[in-house]
Amino acid sequence: MIWESGHIREGYLDRYPSDHPTGWIYEVVRIYHGKALFLAEHLDRMHQSAKYKTLGFCDDQTLCKGIEQLIKAEAKEEGNIRIQINSTDGLVIMGFIPHHYPSHKEKRTGIQVTTHRLVRDNPGIKSWNPVVRKQADAILQTGHHNEVLLVNDMEFITEGSRSNFFAEIDGLLVTPPIKSVLPGITRLLVMAIAQELKLTISERPIHLSEIPQMTAAFITGTSPGVLPIKQINSHSLVPNNKTTLQIAAAYQRLVTKQLQAK
Repeated sequence: MIWESGHIREGYLDRYPSDHPTGWIYEVVRIYHGKALFLAEHLDRMHQSAKYKTLGFCDDQTLCKGIEQLIKAEAKEEGNIRIQINSTDGLVIMGFIPHHYPSHKEKRTGIQVTTHRLVRDNPGIKSWNPVVRKQADAILQTGHHNEVLLVNDMEFITEGSRSNFFAEIDGLLVTPPIKSVLPGITRLLVMAIAQELKLTISERPIHLSEIPQMTAAFITGTSPGVLPIKQINSHSLVPNNKTTLQIAAAYQRLVTKQLQAK
């Protein structure tokens, strides 16, 4: 089913938004136990992206109702809904899309990631970038890695193709500065969690040459949540060290709180 202009119709969203001369602004919201997680934060980011494009679209109440209609029409308790806005006319279309959530084993033992020289255009807004997605997908489809860390021309790690990146270096939690990455919703929550846990966290550029100094690392995102990394390229890490476990547990408490508040 697809929601468009306030109505549900037959059909399905393509795995990726179709090509369009001016592109798409979009958000992916996770549906968990029949409820949209952190929806207010996603809609706020969508407004910021639309403001950058000087683009108007329907109000939040209409979007929230549309999501509820989709959940009911599809009778789905779990999944991802993509909200996409045409960058020319502001048309909003929503629908469930294919998703992959980490397995219990991946959460426990971590995932393998690789680095690749690639950067997003306008990383501060969530707009569709086919070049980044196609190159990252080609790497992921080999089956050897679970995520691709993007590296800029100065050899600094910025973010994952679908995630944000955190690492522990010399006992300090570090993450690339917000100006060079997509301001991920889960990233924002993890920053707040770190502050509550009184963990020292530094937003600074992370150079490729620092990978051997990393003792632990994890990615964050709508689908992965907080997911430990066991290997970056050929460098092995401790997938569930104390810091990662603390943050993952605190994030799960936030999810539970969200469900109970609705």
